[in-house]
Amino acid sequence: MNQGSNGKTLTLTIDNMTSDGQGVARSGRDVYFVPGAIPGEQVEARIEKRSKKIWHSRLLKVITPSEYRVPAPCPHYLRCGGCDMQHMTYERQVEFKQDRVARELARQGVAVSDWAAPIVAEPWGYRRKAR
Repeated sequence: MNQGSNGKTLTLTIDNMTSDGQGVARSGRDVYFVPGAIPGEQVEARIEKRSKKIWHSRLLKVITPSEYRVPAPCPHYLRCGGCDMQHMTYERQVEFKQDRVARELARQGVAVSDWAAPIVAEPWGYRRKAR
């Protein structure tokens, strides 16, 4: 694809997530970020822009939903940017975050033999995010 692909609609299979909760799909050498998509889902997305080797897109429709998809409890979800993963079950969010920390530590050569249990609370009404 070239820069002229902006606005094009694609069907993508999400195979991973970024740290900030965007779904990641791959097609050949192209990588697509799809906010609001969950690994395992097939989605319809519209290409919006490209930066470096990443295509940024907008989720239009979930064709095949993940077993972890839930309705976001906040009416402002996806508009305010405060909570990136409300569309996933709380249990899967905790697993994803634990896996992400383990992966990043492993990339730096840090081996962790025994993990403490994740800190969990009520699924909503908390704020433990720092940037």
